[in-house]
Amino acid sequence: MMDPERDNRAVRRLGVGFAILFTVATTALLGDLIGAFADSPSSFVYFDSSAERLRHAVGAYLLTASGLVFVAFVVRATSSFDDSDTSDGHTARLAAAVFAALVGLAAAALATVSMSVGFGQITGDPGIEEGRELIPQLGYVVLFVPAALTGGHAIFLLTRDAQRSSRLPPWMIGAGYVAATAQLLSVFAVPMILLPLWVLGAAITFRIPHVGG
Repeated sequence: MMDPERDNRAVRRLGVGFAILFTVATTALLGDLIGAFADSPSSFVYFDSSAERLRHAVGAYLLTASGLVFVAFVVRATSSFDDSDTSDGHTARLAAAVFAALVGLAAAALATVSMSVGFGQITGDPGIEEGRELIPQLGYVVLFVPAALTGGHAIFLLTRDAQRSSRLPPWMIGAGYVAATAQLLSVFAVPMILLPLWVLGAAITFRIPHVGG
């Protein structure tokens, strides 16, 4: 039997958790990674730093975890929609699962060079001149294009169902459509910020009404 209060608390915790994990992880992974390639001769020194390797490892774990928490958030939020014939819950959960997989792939790509240097106990430049610059860039591409689009799709479907069932206030409905549509421009990085912000707002304002209430 559905317990609206318990489900509301779960949605709130998962949404806030995703926003925190995603923000901390992307800050750790994307921080000054671009700057590491500004001076090519010093880029290996950057990856050979134990502090940077630790930061990338933690960031990769947190980013992957954020994808899993996003799935849990969408599953919990859409669980009350499934009684409706017009519910997009199943599709939203599928999109969330794809988002989580892509976020994990992005995390792996962003941390590949740094963690490979650590795992391999490499103490000199291993001669991966092109790879050390190209592989982390794959992480940006995966995160800001396919991951952003599938995350935006999940938000769009969740927003549409929330609108039909009055689970979110009107301003969050509007913000949801804006955040979802903005992911089409996520290649510019900035729109991606809207994803955790909207999830945070939705988690706080999401309400599953009591039966008969």
